[in-house]
Amino acid sequence: MPATRLFADSNYSGTSTDLEEGDHNLVDLNDKVSSLTVTPGYQVTVYTDKDCTGASRTFTGDTSYVGDALNDKISSVRVAKVLYFDGVDPLVNVDS
Repeated sequence: MPATRLFADSNYSGTSTDLEEGDHNLVDLNDKVSSLTVTPGYQVTVYTDKDCTGASRTFTGDTSYVGDALNDKISSVRVAKVLYFDGVDPLVNVDS
């Protein structure tokens, strides 16, 4: 299973591409992404410019529409593992 799958259309449809952990400049889907899926344990930060620059937003779950501010404007993506998922940070929610 890929860390994330980007889709050209909303509701997880249209042309798609799978990405693993790391920084990625988009080629085929440059300025075309409308929705994405995120595998638990990862976060995906999307950027409006190449080389992970410009306006950004981080997603930690599946998103059927990235919103008007980012729709068809995403040029690069940073995929990273997170230390937690399901909204629980083990470093903060430790019983003492």
